[in-house]
Amino acid sequence: MNIGYADVLGSGVRNLYKFTRIYSGGEPGFEEDDIFKLTVSIETVAFTGTKSNLTERQNTILGMIQDDNTLQVNDIAESFGVSRITIIGSVI
Repeated sequence: MNIGYADVLGSGVRNLYKFTRIYSGGEPGFEEDDIFKLTVSIETVAFTGTKSNLTERQNTILGMIQDDNTLQVNDIAESFGVSRITIIGSVI
């Protein structure tokens, strides 16, 4: 997960549960050992084309990610000539 995106969502256990349910439909898994580990299961969904309920920018971002799933928010922001926060706001 991109840490900048996590910063926008906020921190705390309450938010971990809230956003894990929203984004994955499940519960987060916590493991405390020598290190603290959080596991979030996500379902892989295949998608092609565009979504009619998305903005033009959102569809463009979706296409960029489909072409290169290693893109970072900074890369997308640079291609649009806008800030990271603008891109994050476009997809939340």
